[in-house]
Amino acid sequence: VANVTGAAALSVEWVAADQNPMTLQVSSEHGILGYTIYMEDTGKADCETRFQSFVVTHPSGGSAPLTYDMCDEYPNAETQSYMTSHSPPLRKLGRFWPQEENYGSYTVRSSGPMWATDDMKEIAEAVGGIFAAIGLMLAAIAVLIVGFVLCCVACCCMDKKVVVVQQGGPGMVVGSPAASS
Repeated sequence: VANVTGAAALSVEWVAADQNPMTLQVSSEHGILGYTIYMEDTGKADCETRFQSFVVTHPSGGSAPLTYDMCDEYPNAETQSYMTSHSPPLRKLGRFWPQEENYGSYTVRSSGPMWATDDMKEIAEAVGGIFAAIGLMLAAIAVLIVGFVLCCVACCCMDKKVVVVQQGGPGMVVGSPAASS
């Protein structure tokens, strides 16, 4: 159970994969914290060139979303295996998030194919995984406490001696004989 819970917390759900251009929805339930955009990992120099052509547009012509260059982040195989084990290996190209509450369909363009994750969903999945791990830990503590109580009960019962008394047997005297006067 713990392995399944941990694996679910570390998995990544792609909201768009291998697309250019891509359309990403921003609403009160999706994309409110923005999206992280990925590209095929062909090196930092290529990423910086691709970021120059990275454009995010809002369909209604509202205020432009904030964009952030993430080409300096090199993928780490230990902590970001979802990028390094992906086929093809990925690296972060950039990130965008809407200003205020500019909901709608955002179009993302660049000079090559891109992948995207919804940052709000990823944070929610991570928090869910943490709470699942806490729940497993509390269940394990409860089992340990019950085990300790049962060990104490067993230890208290060990020193008791069992006395078997037979009654009604012929010629058997139980106890000391009464003194006659």
